[in-house]
Amino acid sequence: MRHALRATAFALLATLLAACSMVPTSGPIRQGPVVDSGESNQFIRVVAAPPSSGADPDEIVRGFLEANASLEQDHAIARRYLMPQAAVTWDATASTTIYDPASLAVTVRGERVRVRLTQTAELLDDGTLVHLDPPQRRSLTYGLTRVPQPAGDQPEWRISTAPDGMVISSTDLRRAYRPYWAHFLSQRVDVLVPDGRMLPVVGPSLPTALTELVLGGPAAWLAPAVRTGVPAGATLALGAVPVDNGVAQVELSQELITATDSQRRDLAAQLTWTLTQLPEVSAVRLLVAGEDFPVPGLVAPFDRTAFLAQAPDALSRGASGTRQPPSYVLDGEELVRVTGAARTALPIGADEPGALAGLAVSLDERRAASAAGDGSGVWLLALDPTTTTRRVPAVEVRDLSFDVDGSLWFVEEGRLRRLGPDGRVADVPVEGDLPPLTAARLARDGARIALVAGGLAFVAAIRTDGGLAVGAPTRTDSTVSDVAAIAWRDATSLDLVGRLGDGGGQALRLSVGSGQVQPLGTPVDPVELAAAPASVSLAAAADERILGNVGLQWRDVGPGRSVAYPG
Repeated sequence: MRHALRATAFALLATLLAACSMVPTSGPIRQGPVVDSGESNQFIRVVAAPPSSGADPDEIVRGFLEANASLEQDHAIARRYLMPQAAVTWDATASTTIYDPASLAVTVRGERVRVRLTQTAELLDDGTLVHLDPPQRRSLTYGLTRVPQPAGDQPEWRISTAPDGMVISSTDLRRAYRPYWAHFLSQRVDVLVPDGRMLPVVGPSLPTALTELVLGGPAAWLAPAVRTGVPAGATLALGAVPVDNGVAQVELSQELITATDSQRRDLAAQLTWTLTQLPEVSAVRLLVAGEDFPVPGLVAPFDRTAFLAQAPDALSRGASGTRQPPSYVLDGEELVRVTGAARTALPIGADEPGALAGLAVSLDERRAASAAGDGSGVWLLALDPTTTTRRVPAVEVRDLSFDVDGSLWFVEEGRLRRLGPDGRVADVPVEGDLPPLTAARLARDGARIALVAGGLAFVAAIRTDGGLAVGAPTRTDSTVSDVAAIAWRDATSLDLVGRLGDGGGQALRLSVGSGQVQPLGTPVDPVELAAAPASVSLAAAADERILGNVGLQWRDVGPGRSVAYPG
C-alpha cells in the first residue's frame, strides 16, 4: 500500500509540473474579475492552553505571553497563570505591545523572570497599529510564587507581579485581530479615505465596533487630511447596531439633528461604506429617536450604489466604479497609451524624447510628466490640445506623481518638491526627521502620500492648513526593507519592490493600516512599478521591457522603459 501511494504521489507531481511548464510567460494579459484574497475574513482563533501541572517558571511566563492573545472572557486563560490577587489587578487594556516572536528571550533567576523582546509595533485603543521606527528592544520582569495545592500535591508556580498591558507576538496579532477600514472624507476632494484599524476577532459585534470607530473620528496621523460628518457629541443612542435582514440599524443621539445637509450626506456615506464591508450588512438605516433620519436626496436604507461618486477609488474607476484605466509607456521616441491590446502612439514634443526617464500621468489624462535624461529638468507633456509641453529646470529628479489638483510632485536631491498649477516649483515641508527621500507617490484621494526614505516605506497625511505640507510620516509595516520602488494600487494597498525579512528583493503588496504583506513574485531587474485599482500591476525592467503581474509570475507584455497609470 505504501509503495502504491508513493507511485500515485509521483504521478500527480509529474502531472502538476507538466501543467506548470505550459503556463505562458509572454503575451497580452487579459483583465479578468478581481478576486479578493479574503484575508480579512479568514482567521484562526487563538486557543491558549492553561498552565500545565509541574510547569517551571520559564514555561509559566511563556504560556502567559501566549495566552495574552486569547481575548475570550476578558483574558480568562491568561489570568489563570496569575496569583488570585494579580489576576484581579492586572490591567490588560493598559497597552498592547506587538513583538517579533524570533526576538523573545526568557531568563529565570529564582522567583524573578526577565523577558527580553523586540517591540515592532503598538496597537492603540482605537485599533490603529503604529509600527515603530526603529523597533525597540524591551525588557519586562515578572515575579513568581509557588502556590500550595490541595491534597498535598506539589506547589505550582504562578505569576505574582506582571506589567500591565498585553504583550502579543506579530504572529498572534494576525490570528487574534482582523483589519477593517473606517471611512472619512478627503479635505481636498469629495471621496472617501479608508482609515485602517485592527479589531479583535472576539469582542463586541463588528457593526457596533465599526460604527464606534466612525463616531470616534480618524486616526491621529490621518486627521489633518480628512473631514467627518459626525456632529460634536453624537453617540450611539442604544449602544449597539443590530442588523435586520442585512440592514444595519444605526440609531444615534439627538446631537445628530444639528448636522447640516452636507454633514448628513457625509455621515451616511461614511457609515454605509464602513458597515457594508461586512458580509452580513448590505445597507444602512440612520435613525434618531426611533425615526428615519433624513438625508437630502436619498431614500433609506442606503447601500454603496448611493455613494459610488464618493467611493475611495472613484477618481480612477469613475462614478460607476467600472472604468478600466489605460496604462502609459515610454517606448523609444514615443509615448504610448495602452488600452487592452491596443497601443496608441502620442506626440511628445520634447527635446530628445528617447532620453526621457520616469513617467507620470495626471488623473484627467490631459498631461504627462517625465524627467530629462541628463537629470537637468522635468518635462510636462501635453496629452490633449488644451495643454502645452514645456520644460522646468530641476536637478536629480526622480519619482514623479500627479496630485488631484493637477500639480506635479517629485523628489529632487532627496527633498519633496511641487510644481503648482501656477508654474512655480516649491519645497513641500515634511514633518519629522526622515533621511533623504528616494521616492514619493500620491494617493488618488488627495489626502495621503507614500514616501520611501532610508529604504523604508512610510505613509503620511497631506495637510492643507496654512498651505500644503506633509504630516509626520508613519511606518507602513515592520518587515519590509530596501524598498526600491513603490506605487498605490488602490485606496487600501501599496505595491512595492523590497526585501521581506531576511529574504531577497521581490514585489510585494502591502495593506495600509494592518501592515500585512502579500508576495507577488520576483520580476527580473525592475526599475519602477505602476499600479491601479482592479488593474494588472506593471513593472518596467532594466532591459526596457514591461512586465505584468499574474499571481506570483511576471509576464512580458511589451516594450518600454517606463510605465504609469493615471494618478
